[in-house]
Amino acid sequence: MNQVLSILKSIAEPLTKPETYQHFTSKAIMVIVYLIVAWIVIRILNKIIQQFFKLQNRGNKGNKKRSKTLARSEHRQLRRMVYRHYDHLEEIWY
Repeated sequence: MNQVLSILKSIAEPLTKPETYQHFTSKAIMVIVYLIVAWIVIRILNKIIQQFFKLQNRGNKGNKKRSKTLARSEHRQLRRMVYRHYDHLEEIWY
C-alpha cells in the first residue's frame, strides 16, 4: 500500500509545481510561433510560385495544363520542405 501511495505522490508532485506549467506554456508558445512562421512563409512563397507560372503562361508557347500541374507540384514540395525544416519541434518538448 505504501508503494502505491509513493507512486501516486511521485506522479502528482510535479503537477503541483508552477514551474511545470511555466515550462509547458513556454514550449507551447514556441510551437505555435513556429507554426505561424511556417504558415506565413508558405503563403508568401506560394504567391511567388503562382506569379512565376502566370508569367510563364503569358506566351503562346505555354501549356496551361502543364503549368498548373507544375505549380501544384511546387506547392506540395514547398510545404514538405518547410515542415521538414520544423521537424525538430518534437525535440523542443524534452
